[in-house]
Formats: sequence, structure tokens, C-alpha cells
Amino acid sequence: MKNGKHLIGYLIVILLTFYATKKYYDNQTKPNEPSNSIANDHLPEHMEPPTEIISREDAFELYDSYTVNRACPIDLIERTESYGIRERCSIDRPINPLFEAARSAYMSKEYIQQYLAYIQQETQSRGQKITGYRFYFANYPNKEQFSDGRPIKSPGKNTFFISPTVYDTIRKMHVGITLTNDKKGNIIPLILEDYFEQETRRTTHQKERNAAGLFATPSVRPAPSYIGNDVGSHP
Repeated sequence: MKNGKHLIGYLIVILLTFYATKKYYDNQTKPNEPSNSIANDHLPEHMEPPTEIISREDAFELYDSYTVNRACPIDLIERTESYGIRERCSIDRPINPLFEAARSAYMSKEYIQQYLAYIQQETQSRGQKITGYRFYFANYPNKEQFSDGRPIKSPGKNTFFISPTVYDTIRKMHVGITLTNDKKGNIIPLILEDYFEQETRRTTHQKERNAAGLFATPSVRPAPSYIGNDVGSHP
């Protein structure tokens, strides 16, 4: 993910929004309120700015660096033959001369509040202590819907998805978690980094079989997911 460092400026705003909403939610939730309630629309009287706040000049420098070093190459690859890069990277979508790389994504206040409340409810009920949230850079497939039927609103556009984290003492980093079913149908935690590495190693045929549900257990209730995408809107 070294190339992802150039998107940090764009994600700082998202992370700060999560931070501020989490602080406000923690201050507004009363003891007799359920853990998934959404607090009223007012903030604490005073909040010190996080040290990660940057100036508009720094924000433009980050934005402009992404324009030159990421958006331009992405547009070139999507719009032209790009000197064999499409073949070497196994790009699976046709050339689109009108393609424009996504530069930002919108997160509604209501979604953030609901997502934080949902994660708090689900993790606390299972005794899971989360350490934060991880944002994963992603790209919408060039098709109308995912394998589970959920519609894709912006085919071909960049996006991100979110997951709560726990600290992995082996990797020495905060890793994303969600839930899955074991072979007996029990709901167990799943480290996203482990899952992504495993799926990346699978052959195309294995992925197709898995997507077709050949390894699923129909009588078992699917485990809930902690992963958020579309975030109240889309790019």
C-alpha cells in the first residue's frame, strides 16, 4: 500500500470527521440510552482541534500531488492503450475516453453516527475491544452489481471501505476485523488482512465457485459484517 500514502490528505478529513463524531457521541449518550441510539444534533461546548489538522495550503499541496502523481496516470490508463500497462496489470474493463478518476467521497453525518453506534453495539455485545478504524482503498468493479446482488452505483470509480480494528501483535499493526462463520456455523472474528491475502492466492476458478455459494452452509445464519461502504453516498 505504499502508493496509498498519497491519498492521506484526502482521508485526513474523513478520519477527523470520525474522530469528532465519536467524541460527540460518547459525550451525548446517557446511561439509560441503548448503545445504538443516535444522539441529538449538538456538540460539546468546547473541543480542542486535533494535532492532525492541516492548513488549506497543505491540503492543496496534497490534492495537487495526487492530481499529478495518481489521477493523471489513472485517467491515462483508463482512457488509452497506455503502452501495454493495461495488459501487464490485467485490467478487466474497456477503454473509456471520458473516464475521470474520483477525487473524493461524501460521508453523511447520519451514516457516521449510525455506523459508529452499530459497531459499538455489535463489538461490545461480543466482548471485542476495538482500537480504531481502518480505511481501505478500493475500486468499484466495472459491472452493475456485486455477486450478492447489491447495486454498484459508480462502476470503475475509486472508493474506500471501513472496518473497526484490533491490534495484531504479530504484524504489529492495527488490522481490520469483521465476522464470519466457521465450519460448524458458529460466528467467529475474521482478520481482514488474513482474508484478503487468502482470497488473493485463490485461482479464478476457486473464486467463481466461492461466489456461487458452493462452500456456504444454507442452514446457517450468515455472520453480521462490520465493513462499511457507500458511506451514505458515493464518489
